[in-house]
Amino acid sequence: MSITCPWADHHITVSSSGTISTCCMAVPVIDSRSGQPYNIKTHTISEAYNSQEFNSIRLNLQNGIKDKNCDHCWQQEDIGERSLRVDTVPYYQEVYNSGRTQGLLTTQIDLSNQCNLKCRICGPRDSSMWVKEHFDIYQQSDGVNLLEFQKNYNSTIHREKDFLDDFKNNVVPNLVVIKFQGGEPFLMKKQGDMIDSIIESNNSKNILVGYHTNATIWNKDIENKLSNFKEVDLCLSIDDIGRRFEYLRHPGKWSEIEYNLNCMMQWCSQNPDQRELMINCVVTPYNLYTIHELLDYFISRKLKVKLHPTTLPDYFSISNIPENIKHVFLERLNSKHLPASYQEEMNNVISVLTRHGEVDAWKQFLRTTRIHDRYRKENFENTFPEFFKVISLNGK
Repeated sequence: MSITCPWADHHITVSSSGTISTCCMAVPVIDSRSGQPYNIKTHTISEAYNSQEFNSIRLNLQNGIKDKNCDHCWQQEDIGERSLRVDTVPYYQEVYNSGRTQGLLTTQIDLSNQCNLKCRICGPRDSSMWVKEHFDIYQQSDGVNLLEFQKNYNSTIHREKDFLDDFKNNVVPNLVVIKFQGGEPFLMKKQGDMIDSIIESNNSKNILVGYHTNATIWNKDIENKLSNFKEVDLCLSIDDIGRRFEYLRHPGKWSEIEYNLNCMMQWCSQNPDQRELMINCVVTPYNLYTIHELLDYFISRKLKVKLHPTTLPDYFSISNIPENIKHVFLERLNSKHLPASYQEEMNNVISVLTRHGEVDAWKQFLRTTRIHDRYRKENFENTFPEFFKVISLNGK
């Protein structure tokens, strides 16, 4: 019996380092000829999607074989959790019913790590702003040269013309969905070039375009270009409000985020059936105690919120909060009645919180916080006084 997975069948994900995989949860696929992962620095999207290795993954699933490339989903399903694969099958049913059952239909492309923020939960692999801080704290004492270190995070496409020509001529004609992440996608010239090529091809009217953005960049030029697409999904990475936001997503300014948010909401309201705006909140120990304030803020604006309890790196997981104080957070999370969709998100947060955590990971969270506070001249205790008071109950 075959295993249905729309991602393996019809999708390509490109990471900020350029590696290519079947989806964002899968490991990069290895090119057996070189022994290295498929990468947009050295391969086109078509080369990867049509390769022997990608076809082998699809063939295994068609024959009911759980390919190890997809271990993340198998592990989730084995313990009774809903995997990305399971969640996506209903979404793709409309595509299957329309007869679009062949070829590459959707892509997620993180063209580089170019970014203007260095969020606490991030690192140099996904944010160019992080590179010097990471070097100064963790690498400088090793005798590594900063310029050489920066090359490790250079995502320049070596065959840029081949890549862009392939995208325009071989990917766009069949494309249903394209999503951009980063880094910060609105900073990237290549992202703009790809959007222009879709518009020039006259295929944009058939395509949903989505962005995972930090909400620091928005203007009329972006609005005009995106107005050419069939649908637009904007997912904003916002983990808190006010000065807590500024701590978590340094050096972002909350006043600028609010201004851009209002502009995006106004633009989406002009065509609500084709434009959607939602908030993605990464839940960590930092914002867990005050998460209701963020929810109140966005509920009042009638915006969808996705609460994403992170597990990477593992010391940012809320499951590591010491067992003897978890009850304080649980009582607070359960203290307020939420609309059904928001309560569903909150239930997922509670589920992660109640898992068994690691004492060493919690210690690393506190240690890492202090290290970066000193470097940035910020203060965790002053920014999150309620949270700090609670963890002080644990003698920290």
